Amino acid sequence: MDFEFTEDQRLFVAALDRWAADHIEVPVDGRAVSYLRSDGLAEELIAQGYYDVVQQDELGVLGAVLLIEAVGRTPWPIEVAASALLAPMLELTGLERPLAIFNLADQPVVRFLSPHGSALVDAGDHVRRLRCDERIEAVDTRYAYPIGRFVGDVLAASERIDGIDVDEFRSLRRIALAAEALAAMRAALNLTVDHVKSRVQFGRAIGSFQAVQHRLAECSVVLHGVQLLLYRAAVEGPLYAKDAAIVAHDAVKRVLYETNQFHGAIGLTLEYPLHLWTYRLRLLQFELAQLSAPGRPASMPR
Repeated sequence: MDFEFTEDQRLFVAALDRWAADHIEVPVDGRAVSYLRSDGLAEELIAQGYYDVVQQDELGVLGAVLLIEAVGRTPWPIEVAASALLAPMLELTGLERPLAIFNLADQPVVRFLSPHGSALVDAGDHVRRLRCDERIEAVDTRYAYPIGRFVGDVLAASERIDGIDVDEFRSLRRIALAAEALAAMRAALNLTVDHVKSRVQFGRAIGSFQAVQHRLAECSVVLHGVQLLLYRAAVEGPLYAKDAAIVAHDAVKRVLYETNQFHGAIGLTLEYPLHLWTYRLRLLQFELAQLSAPGRPASMPR
């Protein structure tokens, strides 16, 4: 089983690949940073019309998924999933970027929560809009994203959005998260493949050992499965979104183990770029787990 792109989709993927190729390099200057600041890259994508991809009939939700994947393969944390997929599909306008998403029942630290942006809040039986302001407190973490926390009463500060189906909202969020996780896992796997080709031990590159090849090949097969389920969810509707999210969630554990295992101690350092994908995936895995039981508090990953 495989997925065949249309001609329009192939052209779109080629354009995204060219953009990603220009931004795929991780700037290495020896400093230990939790995440890279991506000022200006989102505006570049907006100016080129990428955030409007859902509105193009020949691309639609799948186009947004492809965009999320391409952006997620780069080391730059750019808020694209919520603004390019959820907001337009739910016909929400006037939301300031970056657009964050979180569950009211959990209210943990939140990716992309910024005093200059806005947020969509899953309140259990409805969705609320939060216009962010100075009550957003920046949080210093290692999760490889800009992180914020709302200080105050979210219910009092937000307003209910009528006409949104909560199940549809969660299905779109599952698709977005699965796409982000797939991209980050691919980036981690690609970095690992490059590393084992150049890391010499016992007089040869460790990537020449069959045991290493087999385990990394199995990771590639797992990611291909995630991709097929994700694309099916994007094309055939939200019925398959939960499957894609569950498989993506489970794949994270396998990919994180193997990529860190084959990097050895260097993979745990903040000076080496693998940590960007490791910590990014830990937070995405947490959000995917939240969606498996919305409304129930979950513990943040350590």
